[in-house]
Amino acid sequence: MEQEDVKQCLTQIQEEEESVLEFQKQIAMIDGPTFQETPRAKAMEACFSELGLEDVTCDELGNVYGTLYGEDPEATCLPIVIEAHCDTVFPFGTAGEIRQENSVLYGPA
Repeated sequence: MEQEDVKQCLTQIQEEEESVLEFQKQIAMIDGPTFQETPRAKAMEACFSELGLEDVTCDELGNVYGTLYGEDPEATCLPIVIEAHCDTVFPFGTAGEIRQENSVLYGPA
């Protein structure tokens, strides 16, 4: 917590909180019942591309992958993986039921 780069990172997270919550709501509002999550996966695929990831692909199971290369081609590469399910247990038509209380989002119950 005393390191300047850690402080800057935490400040950036706080500054971007509202836009991150809005993005999460947008993705959550895309219907994605099991075996029908392609629209949600395609939205994530587009997001990864917009963020500058390379080699962005969506496999036959709806998993979305991308690579973010560092600036130094000589550097040792350490992978960072972010994983989440794109499908939901809810039928079509329930994805739009999102409410927000402070920084917490609530979906269908």
